[in-house]
Amino acid sequence: MATLPLNGKPEFCVVDGAGKLYNNLEDKSEVIEIDAAKPAVTRRVSLAPARVHRAWPSTFKNKKLFSVGDNKMMAVTDIATMKVIATPAIGAGPDAAGFDPGTGLAFSSNGDGTMTIVKLVNGKYEAADTVATERGARTMTVDPKLHRVYLLAAEYGPAPEAKEGKKGRPPVLPDSFHVLVVGK
Repeated sequence: MATLPLNGKPEFCVVDGAGKLYNNLEDKSEVIEIDAAKPAVTRRVSLAPARVHRAWPSTFKNKKLFSVGDNKMMAVTDIATMKVIATPAIGAGPDAAGFDPGTGLAFSSNGDGTMTIVKLVNGKYEAADTVATERGARTMTVDPKLHRVYLLAAEYGPAPEAKEGKKGRPPVLPDSFHVLVVGK
C-alpha cells in the first residue's frame, strides 16, 4: 500500500485494532504512531530517560505502551498523550516486553536470567517482582487466557573470540532448546 520513511531503525510494531500502528525506533529510543488510513507517521515520542532498543507490546485496554531498554529501565507510555509516564527498573539485557490485560501485569524478559514483573500500584507503575529464568531466555510471549509467560531458552557454548572489536555470540548447543513456562 505504501512505504513510509521512519527516520530510524524500526524494531517491533503493534496495532491497536482501530487503524493505528506503534513502532519503536531502536536507534533513536523513540516510539512512532502510524495512521494506517493515511498512511503517515502522525506522532512520535522520545522514551528518555529510558534507552529503549528492543521490542515492546502494548495494551489498548488501558492505552499504554510498555518498552524495554538497555539501561535497566522500562518506559511506560500513555498513548493518549504520547508521554512517558513511568520508568520502572528492570533487569539487564532485556529483549522483549509483554502485557497480560487480565492481570494488569507487564513483563520484561532479561538476558541476565531474570524476568521483571511490573504492575500499577497506587497509581504508579513499579517493579513488583523478579523471577529467575535462565541466562539468555529473552524471547518471550504472554498467554492472556492462561496468564502464563513463555520464554525460549537454550544452553550455550563458549563465546568466540572478538573480531574487529566486536564480541561474538556464544553458539547454541545442539538439542538444548527448551521453553520456560512462568505462571501462578
